[in-house]
Amino acid sequence: PTVRVPLIVHAPGSTRPAVRTEPVSLVDIAPTIFALVGLSAPTAMDGINLLGSPLNADREIYGETNYPRVAGWSPLRSLVSGRWKLVRSSPPELFDVDGDPAEARDVAGERAALAGAMAARIREIEGRAKSAAATPSADAQERLRALGYVAASPTVTADASAPNPAREIAAWGEFEDALTQVASGRAAATLPRLRALSARYPTAQVFQKTYAQ
Repeated sequence: PTVRVPLIVHAPGSTRPAVRTEPVSLVDIAPTIFALVGLSAPTAMDGINLLGSPLNADREIYGETNYPRVAGWSPLRSLVSGRWKLVRSSPPELFDVDGDPAEARDVAGERAALAGAMAARIREIEGRAKSAAATPSADAQERLRALGYVAASPTVTADASAPNPAREIAAWGEFEDALTQVASGRAAATLPRLRALSARYPTAQVFQKTYAQ
């Protein structure tokens, strides 16, 4: 599955042990904390209190990661709505998570209209986020960079034909194995593996940089 991460809420004296199976989002954390300390969340805040009433199983859950770009691969965007999950990559994939929880069968071709509508919704969410984002001042950016929160290297871009990370994950496993060898003092032994990864993925910044070092 593209995203399956457990969320654990631990608040001694405030919660009783329970397991909930509804999908949740990181935007739910802040409203939940507000509720735990007895405050009302701002009305403009996205997300809901996870310790409140049962969640709506059909609510939209949006996810994104740009991390695959460091390997020259396609960034990922996902949207879950009810039983359907769209993963926007190259190419977009649609899964019926009720009937196919392992996300093994892409049905985007069979349900093109649904896939298109969900892709449009992802674009709408992205557009809303971009319009709401504020650019920090130069001084603020410099202070954030000093704290390690702003990358000093240029942004790595990926075009629409960039590889789908799900289909290249074995290469990432090879890279992690190589890093383990380097960390254990066997850098020379892993050079051939890093050389091969660099040759196979010439636009992968992280592979090229690690091999060069």
